[in-house]
Amino acid sequence: MEKHNKRTLCAVGLILLTILAIEPIASGETDVYGLQEDPLVATVFETGIHSRDSEEVQYVILQRLMARYAEDHKIDVSKDEVDAYLLAQKRFMALDRQRRELRRTELAKQLQSSNITDEQRSTLDKQLEILNNLAEADGEAADENSPEVRAYSEQLAKAFIFRWKVNRALYRQYGGRIIYQQAGPEPLDAYRTFLQEQEAMGHFKILDPAYVQKFWHYFVTDELHDFYKPGSEEEARAFDKMLPGQ
Repeated sequence: MEKHNKRTLCAVGLILLTILAIEPIASGETDVYGLQEDPLVATVFETGIHSRDSEEVQYVILQRLMARYAEDHKIDVSKDEVDAYLLAQKRFMALDRQRRELRRTELAKQLQSSNITDEQRSTLDKQLEILNNLAEADGEAADENSPEVRAYSEQLAKAFIFRWKVNRALYRQYGGRIIYQQAGPEPLDAYRTFLQEQEAMGHFKILDPAYVQKFWHYFVTDELHDFYKPGSEEEARAFDKMLPGQ
C-alpha cells in the first residue's frame, strides 16, 4: 500500500476518538451538556450543548448520534471478540518483531562493509537507530503486564472493533468513498450522508452559525483526505478484515 500522509492520518481518527467515549443513551433522556453560563450553541436529541469550543460541540454531537445509531442497529462487541482481537494483535506484533530483528541483523552486517558510501552509511545508521528504539520500546511494553494495562488494552480493542462494525454498517447502508485512516478505513461519504439525514430529521441542530462550517469541515473537505481508488478491489474489500494481520 502506498504511503498516505495527509492530515487525515495525523490523528488516530476523529471517529475513533468519538467512539472511545460512546455510552448507551437512554431513549427520551433530557440533559444539558456544558456550563450553563456558556452559550447554547447546538442541540442533539434532547440535549442542549453549551460550549465555546467548536471541536467540543462536534464531539458531543457525534458521540450522541453514534451511540443512538449503534443502539438502533444492535451494534455491540462481545468479550470473545475482544479476546480474539487481542490474540491476533499479539501474534501480529510477534511476527512484526521477528521481521524487525531480521532487518536489524541485516543492517548491522551492511554497516560493517567498507563498500558503502558515507551517504548510504548515514541512511543505514538512521534505519538501525529507529529499529533499536522500537526494540527498546518492545522490551518496556513486555514489562507492563499488569491488570491496568490489560484493561486498557481491552478498552482499545473494544473501541477498534466497535468502530469497524459501525463503519461497515454505515458503508453498507450508504456506500460512497472510503478514506485511509491510521485506525483503519473510514466511509467518509457515508458519514456525511448519515449526518445530513440526522440533521434533516431534527436529531441535531447547530444554533450558532459560527459553528456550522467548523462542524462540517472534516466531512466536506476532500483535500484533507486520501481516498481508496474508486472501483478498486482494495475499496471493495475495505471492511472485510477486522482482526490485526488478517
